Amino acid sequence: MRDERQAVLKLTDPIPGVEVEFVKPKRGGHSRAVIKYGGKSRFVILSCSYSDRRAEKNTAGYVRKELRALGALQ
Repeated sequence: MRDERQAVLKLTDPIPGVEVEFVKPKRGGHSRAVIKYGGKSRFVILSCSYSDRRAEKNTAGYVRKELRALGALQ
């Protein structure tokens, strides 16, 4: 099974100052990856199941988008 968490960490680990926290919901639903950088934070919703083989690539795209919004990527 593919692991979206690994995709998130693969993108964020090389960037200094970026922290990632994975949050499980209290009452079901989807997990979140909370990305923190420069005193700001954004989150990406992670799927519970993989509907297709592109799930990791889609998650990576969402993470890059949020990293750009935080100023961690150009």
